[in-house]
Amino acid sequence: MSKEARIIERIRQDVVEPEDAMAALSTSEYLCVALGINRLDLLPSRFPDFESAWHRLDDVQRSIVLFYVSPPGSVYRKDDWGASRC
Repeated sequence: MSKEARIIERIRQDVVEPEDAMAALSTSEYLCVALGINRLDLLPSRFPDFESAWHRLDDVQRSIVLFYVSPPGSVYRKDDWGASRC
């Protein structure tokens, strides 16, 4: 399990507050966790929306975000989030 996924799990289980867990992360790790817990309000001002943050992530981080924000059994469409323009 990746560092980002472990942090997302800890936040989802209420083990740690998002701001505390995300304090020492790199920019892309931070964005991955913010998107993975569906907290767009935590995005830094340089990344004002989902799409700008999404484009900063690598493929592994994108798969982590998709795992946590896509409901089980849903059909993911890249066009919904602008991922097709990567």
